[in-house]
Amino acid sequence: MRINSCLKSRNRAAEVVKLLDKAVNEKIDSNPEKKEQILALREIWDIKTQKKCQLETFYSKGTDAEITATSDCLYNGHQQEIDYFNNMLP
Repeated sequence: MRINSCLKSRNRAAEVVKLLDKAVNEKIDSNPEKKEQILALREIWDIKTQKKCQLETFYSKGTDAEITATSDCLYNGHQQEIDYFNNMLP
């Protein structure tokens, strides 16, 4: 049961990255003059999300809950990025 939960969380996190890539690419396509800034923001935001998730899952490190907690945190962080890029003015 726990393995299924971990796999679902990982798959969900992987799927949201694909959606994020799509949102970023669409924003770059509609704003090619802002490509450098968009890509830089994406890179920094991804680092922030990773660090935030490391901090939020610090006490679950080495436990069965670590994978699920980390995947859920990454999913939520990437979803925030998607929302930002999808709603960014042209």
